[in-house]
Amino acid sequence: MKIKKEKKKLNRGEWITLFLGTTFFFGAIARFFPGIRRFPLNDGGMFLSMIRDLDSQYVFLR
Repeated sequence: MKIKKEKKKLNRGEWITLFLGTTFFFGAIARFFPGIRRFPLNDGGMFLSMIRDLDSQYVFLR
C-alpha cells in the first residue's frame, strides 16, 4: 500500500522567513569570510583603490 505525500505550500509568512534567512546567511558569508572576496566591502574598497592609485604614481605615503 503506497502512501501519497502531499506537497506543502508555503504561506506568506514562511516565504518571508525563508527569504530573510537566506539573505542573512549569504550576507554573513560575504561579511565574515574575506577569503572568498578579493575586494573590501563599503568604503574600504574606495580607500584601497585610492591607495593603489597613489602607489602606482610613485607617491610615498607616510
